[in-house]
Parts: sequence; C-alpha cells; structure tokens
Amino acid sequence: MRLVVRALDSNQPMTEVRPNLWRGGDPGPLMLAVDRKERIARISLVGPAQRMPEILPLPASGEGSFDEGGLRVVWSEVPIAQVARAAQGVHAALMAPTSV
Repeated sequence: MRLVVRALDSNQPMTEVRPNLWRGGDPGPLMLAVDRKERIARISLVGPAQRMPEILPLPASGEGSFDEGGLRVVWSEVPIAQVARAAQGVHAALMAPTSV
C-alpha cells in the first residue's frame, strides 16, 4: 500500500511512506515525522505496535503514545532548537538498518 503524507499547502513537499525492514528483515517503523508549532516541535514515529517503544529515547517536555489498528504512534515534544539533533537520534536508534 502506498501512503503519501502532504501538507495542507499543495506547494509544499510530500513524503512517501514505505515499509522499513528492520533487524533481520522484520517490519519496523514506517514513518518519522516532525511538526513545528511556535517554539515546540513534535517528533512522531509510527510502526507495528509490537515492535515500537512506548516512549521515544530522548528528553522531552511532553510525550505519549497510542495504538490503533496494530500500529503505534509514539510522540515527544522538544524545543525547536533541539529538534534536528533529537530527530537524528530517534532515527539512529529506531529506524536505521542494522546488519544481520
């Protein structure tokens, strides 16, 4: 199934979400997203509920998760100044392919 994430403004870039094979070929996280509002950014990760953490591995001012249809959405809020480093850390810890 092809999933395309778009902004409300059609002139903005789109993101195509594809399955991510993770640790030995098992399905892993599907999407890492960053949403900015004023001075806070929300980092969200979506993937199979059984393989996802309940919180992201980073210091956050707010965090949470919920499960829906076998998927888990995990999110954390961080200051805008820290968002690039935080997103890279989440990607490295949870999305980067590992050698088998």
